[in-house]
Amino acid sequence: MRAGAAHVLVLALVGVQCSEPSREWSIGLYRGESPLELEAAGPNPVLRAADLGIDASFVADPFLLRRDGRLFLFFEAWRRGTGHGDLCWAERDAAGAWRYSGVALDEPFHLSYPFVFLHEGEVFMIPESRSQGDVRLYVARPFPGRFKLRRVLLSGERYADTSLVLWEGRFYLFTSTDNGTLKLFHANALEGPYHPHPRSPVISGDDCAARPGGRPIVWQGRVLRFAQCDRPVYGVSVRAFEVTELSPSGYAERPAGRDPLLTGSGVGWNAGGMHHLDPLVDERGVLAAVDGWRPVD
Repeated sequence: MRAGAAHVLVLALVGVQCSEPSREWSIGLYRGESPLELEAAGPNPVLRAADLGIDASFVADPFLLRRDGRLFLFFEAWRRGTGHGDLCWAERDAAGAWRYSGVALDEPFHLSYPFVFLHEGEVFMIPESRSQGDVRLYVARPFPGRFKLRRVLLSGERYADTSLVLWEGRFYLFTSTDNGTLKLFHANALEGPYHPHPRSPVISGDDCAARPGGRPIVWQGRVLRFAQCDRPVYGVSVRAFEVTELSPSGYAERPAGRDPLLTGSGVGWNAGGMHHLDPLVDERGVLAAVDGWRPVD
């Protein structure tokens, strides 16, 4: 995402400008017995740009990671000084509050969507670096405050909101080249090489189902995928889909749960809409980091 000039929202992930009031994005927490049954976990938002103490105009695209008994949150912070997004991190303290801790990844170009995950004991991140025309894999060196480039996984197109899932021993990579297109790649190792799936693009021409809206999750033997709905405007709601076939040669999915799964409340921090969901399974069910926006003059 990208902050807009007065009364113009500039969407860095898709390069689209919309003539509408500016928006304030912030981060909340939801909880439920499953990723398809989520409600607010308490007073929201839990993190706003004003909480960081830096020159940020909004925060969005939150991802959770639990490690060594500690709970971390990675997110985009739009910096007024540089005019692009940095990827920041916070940690939840014993009282349940989020303590902003710093910038984990800063490049000379815009970053967002810090898809962070554990694999074979290491912490990796695949951020959105659409302006560079590639998909990049970073590794924590050291965790949690710094990430270094490990490998470029894909290049040649302006990929947005890249999301990865490990299923039946293979890595499947979902990514969008525009709001209505969902492309799929696969590999037998995290670092690739990634090959276009024969069914890719698996969605074309549907800006209410294509673009990833958070981390795919394997839940009770099913792959669930989340998508943002950008109709009639960007960032209206989040929808859920069950991937019923996922193999090197086949792909199929169907809507899952309530539709939409998350949407704007009409009042407060998420009055205008929501567009992201990151579910984390724990002993109480599912804790999810979400974001939402409200229009501001």
